[in-house]
Amino acid sequence: MKSLNGKEISEFIKERQAREVRRLKQSEGISPTLLIITTVDTPATKTYLRVKKAYGDSIGVSVKVEVLESEEDARLKIKNANNDEGIHGCIVQLPLAQDIDIGLVDKIIPSKDIDSLGENSNFRAPTPTAIDWLLAAYDISLVGKKIVILGEGKLVGGPIVESWRAQGYDPMVISEPGADIEKAVRDADLIVSGLGVAGLVKGSWIKPGAIVVDAGTSTDSEGLSGDVERSARDRDDIAITPIIGGVGPLTVAVLFDNLLLAAAASKK
Repeated sequence: MKSLNGKEISEFIKERQAREVRRLKQSEGISPTLLIITTVDTPATKTYLRVKKAYGDSIGVSVKVEVLESEEDARLKIKNANNDEGIHGCIVQLPLAQDIDIGLVDKIIPSKDIDSLGENSNFRAPTPTAIDWLLAAYDISLVGKKIVILGEGKLVGGPIVESWRAQGYDPMVISEPGADIEKAVRDADLIVSGLGVAGLVKGSWIKPGAIVVDAGTSTDSEGLSGDVERSARDRDDIAITPIIGGVGPLTVAVLFDNLLLAAAASKK
């Protein structure tokens, strides 16, 4: 297997971002600050928050977390953050509590919506940008490739479909698990999966020379899993992201890139 390792790439990006944070603090008097609002307290959410907090610490960014139980409280916190010049980016950590509407993300003003979940964000969505960075780092072009995208969700599939179609590509999209997935995968040169169904895609379906970006996240009996079964990573004739350290680290890196852009723009 050729591993498409996003974690290694993110370490280089961190160095650039740390320099930019120092510049903003020393030359502009700006201390980049991120507010994360969460409405659930699950092990998975705690992990996501811990990763983002650690990333911010590593580049000198302040990350504040607010755990709020009601939609009313979350809306008020977002309103206050929108008006707080000391907060440069605000995100709502998904998933939300069951009784809270996803429309909450639209309450973040576009200039601070660094996760690009709202309708009019000033920023590119982190996951498609992360996938573009990953492919570019490994000199993988989309030109002439038969592209299949599994899943059309708000975080992965939806934004990557929109982004690549805007660039003139025509990916085949399968929105949910079904019998047509196997044939699509067998014909694909490039597969991006974000369904979140552990081991759904069998390694035997993937043709030699194919490139697989597994952005699905779920759990199975062995712990954290991607959409592509584990045994696929034993093959040496495909390029595929690892279960841990693929798209995820780069998605976080893009999120903080967006934060630094927001912070730099806050004085203009």
